[in-house]
Amino acid sequence: EDLLETYGYKHYEISNWARPDHECRHNMLYWRRGDYLGVGAGACSHRRGERFGRVEDIDAYMSGIGSDDLLAFRETLSNEEAALEEVMLGLRTLEGLDLDRFAEEHGCQIQRVLPLLERLVGGGLVVKDSKRIRLSTRGTLVSDSIVSDLSAALIAL
Repeated sequence: EDLLETYGYKHYEISNWARPDHECRHNMLYWRRGDYLGVGAGACSHRRGERFGRVEDIDAYMSGIGSDDLLAFRETLSNEEAALEEVMLGLRTLEGLDLDRFAEEHGCQIQRVLPLLERLVGGGLVVKDSKRIRLSTRGTLVSDSIVSDLSAALIAL
């Protein structure tokens, strides 16, 4: 990490480094749960909280063009599923998770998880500013455990 930072790279996402303004916009759209349209056999899309995917078999896809037979799946996440996903995806990035927006969007009372956040901050695993949390360098090494604990605490609200 020190070497990459020396050469101007920033750890912008849990498994990626880039120079400023060279972050992968494609991946960041996923991590921010943005809308995207996938085109072609096996392509997946996300629009307004709904995900859907096309059939993977190229022959089935080609023969289904112009019909309604191209859809392989469609799903809309429940509020709880969306909240869990947002915690996991938000903590993948250096931006972290906006606690106020999360609470408003998912109807959670963040004050109830403050003891857990204080333990994570005190243990050097999470960095918290006025309204956001993000993984520390050390926290990225145990991110799955942090996401699991935080998700369980938030969803219990």
